Amino acid sequence: MQFTQAQLTGLNNTHLFELYPNHCVHIKAVSAVQSLQKASKQAGFDLRLASSFRSFNRQQIIWNNKASGKQTCFNRNEEKLNIAELSAFELADSICFFSAIPGTSRHHWGTDFDIFDANAYQAGQSPALTQSEYLTDGPNYPLYTWLQEKAAEFDFIFPFTSDKNGVSPEPWHISFLPVSHQASSQFSKDHLSHLLNDQAILLSDVILKNIDYFYPKYIGQYHV
Repeated sequence: MQFTQAQLTGLNNTHLFELYPNHCVHIKAVSAVQSLQKASKQAGFDLRLASSFRSFNRQQIIWNNKASGKQTCFNRNEEKLNIAELSAFELADSICFFSAIPGTSRHHWGTDFDIFDANAYQAGQSPALTQSEYLTDGPNYPLYTWLQEKAAEFDFIFPFTSDKNGVSPEPWHISFLPVSHQASSQFSKDHLSHLLNDQAILLSDVILKNIDYFYPKYIGQYHV
């Protein structure tokens, strides 16, 4: 299928189906999500979606809050940064390690999900989506281990398994490959250039000036 530019960048949601309240997924991923959840229950887990589709506006708020100092930024060792000590380039580079540039998030496609095991939490609790929760002895480690063996059977992959000197590893992030592959193959550096020129994204001038650094490091190498 072909994605429109607006669908690729989270500015349009006509490709989505509301699977659960506040959780929309790509219409071609609905059955796969349900099948994976059913299989998880049979294995003793309760796989839930902590995050599914995320709009451009939502990603824009996250990014701009970090760029303006309204939300904490961290370095690669998860230590709090004093952004006043950083150049604009260093700040943009630091934010990209944990948060996608608005319009470039895989969550815009409705194919990518942050998942957790609801059985591992008390009622009303939700995961913080940190590495420790998914590593050995973490509450989601058994689910993560199971998914490493079973995800491919349902056409899911882990797109961020190592930082590759780019995005932070995300053991909670799975992607429905048959559709995300189509989206990623259609996204290009030109899409990012248009966004940076047309949308109110803080630090856009820095990223645009250095697009041949930011695009391959944080976007291009993760295309599947």
